[in-house]
Amino acid sequence: MLSMMVGRKDKDEAWAAGEVSVAVEGEPFNFGLNGRFLELGLRSLNAEVVCIEGNSKGQPLVVKGSGDDSVKYVIMPILDLE
Repeated sequence: MLSMMVGRKDKDEAWAAGEVSVAVEGEPFNFGLNGRFLELGLRSLNAEVVCIEGNSKGQPLVVKGSGDDSVKYVIMPILDLE
């Protein structure tokens, strides 16, 4: 099992971060997101387990509940972290 680093920097440049366990299919890649958009997407789902799907760096990501295609939330990454 791999981990994903989730972090946030606030307006005063304070940084908070944590790790989340993830299962990865395919080649892993780094991406950056606006945390507010990710939060909106996660709040729109009624799921304890979510999938964040992407094809490659710089392409939109799809956030959805695991095993549930009834709600999909699309987020465009804002920066390349590599």
